[in-house]
Amino acid sequence: MASRRLFSAPRLRPLAGLMFTALLAPQAYAVNGQFTPYVSASALATDNINLAPNNSKQAGLVLTLSPGFRWASLGDPNAVYNISYSLSDVTRFTSSNTTNNLYHSLAANSHFSLVRNVLFLDASANVSQVYNNLLATGSSVSNNNNNLVTIATYSVSPSAVQRIGGTAVATLRVTQSGTYSPDAGYGQSNQTAVQAGVASGPDFYRLSWNLNYSYTRATLQNAPTLSQYSSNAYLRTVSGTLGYLLTRHLQVNGTVGRDDNQYLSLTNTSGNFWSAGLAWRPSERTSISGSVGHRYFGRTYGFSLNQRTPLSSWTASYTQSISTLPMFLNALVGFYVWDCGTTQVASNSSIVPPQPGCTLLQNTLAVGAVSLPYNQVFISKAFIAGVTWTPRQRLSLSLTGSDVRRLYQLSNFEDRSRYVMAMATYQLTPHASLVATAGVTNNQIPAGVFTPVARNDMYYLGSVGLNRQFGKNTTGSLMYRYQQLNSNVSSVDYIANSLLAMITVTF
Repeated sequence: MASRRLFSAPRLRPLAGLMFTALLAPQAYAVNGQFTPYVSASALATDNINLAPNNSKQAGLVLTLSPGFRWASLGDPNAVYNISYSLSDVTRFTSSNTTNNLYHSLAANSHFSLVRNVLFLDASANVSQVYNNLLATGSSVSNNNNNLVTIATYSVSPSAVQRIGGTAVATLRVTQSGTYSPDAGYGQSNQTAVQAGVASGPDFYRLSWNLNYSYTRATLQNAPTLSQYSSNAYLRTVSGTLGYLLTRHLQVNGTVGRDDNQYLSLTNTSGNFWSAGLAWRPSERTSISGSVGHRYFGRTYGFSLNQRTPLSSWTASYTQSISTLPMFLNALVGFYVWDCGTTQVASNSSIVPPQPGCTLLQNTLAVGAVSLPYNQVFISKAFIAGVTWTPRQRLSLSLTGSDVRRLYQLSNFEDRSRYVMAMATYQLTPHASLVATAGVTNNQIPAGVFTPVARNDMYYLGSVGLNRQFGKNTTGSLMYRYQQLNSNVSSVDYIANSLLAMITVTF
């Protein structure tokens, strides 16, 4: 029996209209873009299409047709945008049945300078399929639809900058964002945020200062079955920071402030806070900072590292923050890989190059699975790191990883997700490359919310493939993929082998 789930056009129209209105507002900029339509077709043969235990696995064939387009700005730093959209028709064949699904995928980001150096507009919209929860990370579009949910997010953010001579710089940003799902059983979240600040200008050398104010109102609308968790969250923070330059490259910083929050919680939601830290920038290619402090939910730590060499790029960060679902989905993005000539550089932006002249590569190193347990406020503790390295002209290596904990303030429930992913690319010829990946993900979920017993899952993924450019507008690939799930609940363990062939034609 065939099944079909469609992200309906009426649900897409408000999101698409909002995004394209923001993109096309400066009409003079739109003509500078390069529009590239394409169509991809793929066939996947697997010995375990439903990712089932060995005693019940079933072989199958998956055919996918994906028309789409890419639209990117050209050269103008005052109008930067990058849009990628595709519609995938996925049909799965087994000896017992045939299923079919349609999936929309959109990644759109833009940055416009409306009044040079004064008024700016940032806008983004994304539609993707993510894991419903952390209990079945092996599910994927190409295998089955069992553990997938479509999530759409948008953000529109005008901002203004006013320089007061060389004394101070004042900033104001207003952001309207939201996230929702068209799938049954999921609500939506809307968020309005205001950020304002005044910081010291260039007249201050050794001593620097800033005053900041932020206010966020998040409307957390949830599924009917979880209505007891539905609430509105009000997050308000006022802070001041002083910095002193000890040497040309070393600065000490101190921050004091207060949180005045309102949200459903089993513990306190407001209180004074402080932090102290050091920032070291020995060169333009290296920056390291760290801090320690205290907020109403306990001790806090922060860390950031950015290092570039002629052959490599290193990034690492650890953050602790108060978050909601839309804030989390917008903040926890992956690393995008840019080709900067002699090296490849990892960045958390898909529209602003890390160096002038860099071009965005298609492979994105994701941060890992996102689970959606319910829409409430949580404390996020996230460590994210990545490195790209080009030891030889034809060889490129990358390694990324993350460790994310989320402590939900209403239920005192905590989940944890960790992953490591490695990738190697070798250019065999000017038109052919060999790509290999290997990764492992560990998800830990205590008993009581999703499962009667605690779950500790290890998910392994490995692949090796050949990419080939057959002509100016035609590329193809052939890939072998291995998947394995080992859990403390042995009934969900599985192993799957797949062979994927794909061809893409641009116009």
